[in-house]
Amino acid sequence: VDAELQRIWNGITSGNFSDAQAKNAGKQFLHKYGEYFYTQDEHTVNDITADDLAQAIKHSPDNATGLDGVSASDLRLLSPRALHWLAKMFCAIERGAHWPSQVLVGRTAWLDKTEGAQPSLDPLDYRGLAILSKIYRLYFVIRLRHLRPWIGSWEDPELYAGTTAASGAEDA
Repeated sequence: VDAELQRIWNGITSGNFSDAQAKNAGKQFLHKYGEYFYTQDEHTVNDITADDLAQAIKHSPDNATGLDGVSASDLRLLSPRALHWLAKMFCAIERGAHWPSQVLVGRTAWLDKTEGAQPSLDPLDYRGLAILSKIYRLYFVIRLRHLRPWIGSWEDPELYAGTTAASGAEDA
């Protein structure tokens, strides 16, 4: 993830800073805002296992499939050996392998949040609902569960989205 962020950030700053200027800008930024950053030792997670997958699949709702057509009930049919190979695939992806292309296909459905009889013409009145592969979602459910202890170490009640708490921006 760090390498990808650096690659993206380098594309933004390329030609704007020399190496020395970039280092100085980073120091100035941290001098000015560093007190607002929470720092701690690196947190590590174990490799995803077949048992992790079995537990996540067991508790996975059988809601909409992704565009790949895989549902939770399909995943419940996987043998222990298949779960082992799926876990190996996730581990390989974490070590740099590419996601299978069919897992990366998604679509967004836009839902009108207003209650009127006519749909709203204001784009801000719509909520995007991402339709992603069940395999892709399964991976992130497992990793979020593995990261809960770490997130709990810095999570604040004032954070309303992107944490382990079941709250969203509307709760703010």
